[in-house]
Amino acid sequence: SRQHGRGGKKGKKGGRGGGRKKKNPPRPPPADPSVWIAAARLEEGQGHHDNVDKVISKALASLAQHGAVLSRQAWLQKAEGAEASGCPRTCAAVVRHAIGMDVDEEDRARTWADDADSSLARGRPETARAALAHALAAFPTNRALWMKAEALERAHGTPESLEEALAGAVGNAPRGEALWL
Repeated sequence: SRQHGRGGKKGKKGGRGGGRKKKNPPRPPPADPSVWIAAARLEEGQGHHDNVDKVISKALASLAQHGAVLSRQAWLQKAEGAEASGCPRTCAAVVRHAIGMDVDEEDRARTWADDADSSLARGRPETARAALAHALAAFPTNRALWMKAEALERAHGTPESLEEALAGAVGNAPRGEALWL
């Protein structure tokens, strides 16, 4: 009789699994927002900028579907964390997708301006910039928002970003004479 040493066969069919592989059931999507943020940051780091927005969009939808909903303030903190780690696109994507959560229609401009001010006070100009960009997309003729955007770019932007903000302000709020000066 043959002994089963290192080179011998095991069982009738040989090998370990009898020739069949078991398939693992599909894993549910992550229920921890940090995993999604890390995935977006990885995409940004790899230069896959279009995927950053897709990951964050999918994150909010998936987390909501699985009952792991974060408050908008928690999401804005995640955005500030992404900014702190050097991922401005992830930061902006989080702001874009979360800033409108649980905000009454009539309070949007004020709330989003306050969000920008709060982020700026915590030293997070990218988060503030994203909040103002979202607010200006919704309220393009709001002079107060343009003034905030101009002040942000003057203090934390580049000459090009300041020029872009001023051009947007003059084009969308032509009666904002203070912006021209």
